[in-house]
Amino acid sequence: MIRKMTCGLCLVVMSSTAFAETRNWIYQYNTIAGGPAAGTHYTINQGEETVYIKAGFASASKRFKFEARTEELQSGQWVDIGPGDIDVIMIDPSVSDPGSVIIEVNGDPSKSHVYGAADLRKISLPTGATAYTHIWRIRIAGNLGADGMSDCDQIDLVEVGGDLLNRLDALGSIGNSITISGILGAAISGSSITGTITAAGAGTHTGSITARNGNLTAVNIGGRMNGNISVAGSLTQGKILVAGSVADGRVIQVGEVLDGDPAPNIAVGSLGGTIRVASLVGDGSGYDPNIQVAGNVTATGEIVVDGDATYGWIIANGELDGNITIGGDLKLRYVRVGYPDGGTHNGNITIGGDLGGGTTERLYANAWVCGTLNGEIRVLGSLYPTAGTAPEIEVTGGLGASGAVSIDWDGWDASDAWDPDATVKIGAQTYTGNTPAARVYEITCERADLNNDGAVNTFDIDPFVLALSSAGDGFDDYAAAFPGLLGSVEFHADLNCDGVVNSFDIDAFTLRLTDVEEWCDEYWDEDDCPDCACGGRDGGGAGREGDGGLGEPAAVAALYGENVAPERLGVVVAAIAELAESYGDTPRGEFWGAVLAELE
Repeated sequence: MIRKMTCGLCLVVMSSTAFAETRNWIYQYNTIAGGPAAGTHYTINQGEETVYIKAGFASASKRFKFEARTEELQSGQWVDIGPGDIDVIMIDPSVSDPGSVIIEVNGDPSKSHVYGAADLRKISLPTGATAYTHIWRIRIAGNLGADGMSDCDQIDLVEVGGDLLNRLDALGSIGNSITISGILGAAISGSSITGTITAAGAGTHTGSITARNGNLTAVNIGGRMNGNISVAGSLTQGKILVAGSVADGRVIQVGEVLDGDPAPNIAVGSLGGTIRVASLVGDGSGYDPNIQVAGNVTATGEIVVDGDATYGWIIANGELDGNITIGGDLKLRYVRVGYPDGGTHNGNITIGGDLGGGTTERLYANAWVCGTLNGEIRVLGSLYPTAGTAPEIEVTGGLGASGAVSIDWDGWDASDAWDPDATVKIGAQTYTGNTPAARVYEITCERADLNNDGAVNTFDIDPFVLALSSAGDGFDDYAAAFPGLLGSVEFHADLNCDGVVNSFDIDAFTLRLTDVEEWCDEYWDEDDCPDCACGGRDGGGAGREGDGGLGEPAAVAALYGENVAPERLGVVVAAIAELAESYGDTPRGEFWGAVLAELE
């Protein structure tokens, strides 16, 4: 195809002469004996910049090697002046199956050419139409895939000087590196990815990277990640690096992150999306896996380890406004937030299992927050001591208005405990057990202890009513008034142990408050309704008749009237009215009717 040079520079230089003639020309330069032959194995339509594949080879030595060049007519000779374009490489329409097709688009090394093309707009060699399709190497100066890319069986080496505009999908492995100097604008996926994927552009990368069944070696993203990275297998001796941010709603998801040499890690600039791994497990060798956020974790950002973090560590150097969640145990390494500049952290750190334990001495706390914590540190299991002098949990700048630390956060469990040798340090103060005044909690075993101070008394009445009134809204008002106790509210407030906090718990709450022995007789069950105040009983509650243990209606009305905040007294009246109606014409219904009359 003959082209005219029409750029402004050419018009000035050539204003008194004819325009220079150029052409785009595609070559196949594998000349091995018995290799690709024009007409037999391929044809090239130079005018359409199209390569047609007719018959391939299973041998890699006989692979197709294409390059496109821009040539200029000088003194009757076509002279190479740089890479040209390939519009499409496709199966010849006259062929039903060309067999195995191995493709290389690369500069001819015998001519010292670097690139196989400027732009390669399309490859159409779908796996369903060939016996086997293998991209051996693509090395181009410009963009790849503007008009589409078919899937293939295997991809090895891809180097793109511009942007990736359409997906690269290998049904098998991606066995070498993929380097995009510009923007990753489409998906890269393979069964496993054993090479490094690099997208070096400083802009926003919208493509996703997926290792469907196997492992991933490394990913380097130069700008902002607005796509997803998903690895079904493990990340060992590999890295996922995003220099910019991971956008809101985007996910980096990996199977196990295991120790290796060098240490595998996931590192991003800032996090507005999700980093999720199945586990983060090392062996203390110094090459332990880690997750690092250099900047902030925004309100939509989260780091999730579904299993254990053992010898693995998580660092968020900026402010934590999102969440860090470890589904299993955290021990032998740490979660560190805000180092060294501190700041105010509004997010939560949640440990689904135990925190601490082990004989390896630590320099830092297992959960270490530098700055002020307005969120919560929630340990659903036990808090154990670890070798060394550092506390197990530390918040250097103290707790803000909504900050709290809670051990056994999700409700008392006999198997979970705060070991007295384990410490929590808030500012300069160190704690070794439940301290409600400081909002440092070990969840108590007494039902009805809504302020978690270890005693059931009149100070629990207003918190109980607050829990009752906000049950329909996820206990938001209760959680705001008692930071750190949201996870245990149902344990403490569900006094009849039916799994729901509602007006029917008033009767049981009042009984637990006024006559614990009667409450134990009726409701206690070692498995389904535990309460350490019930001692060593066998079996469950025996039940009772009438209003035994509740006391006089006037006294009960006074309990609520005198201990409930005025703005919540209406909640009590409405709940007792519902309770009285539900019991109907029974001794208990009459009792609650009398209490209601006193309150009204």
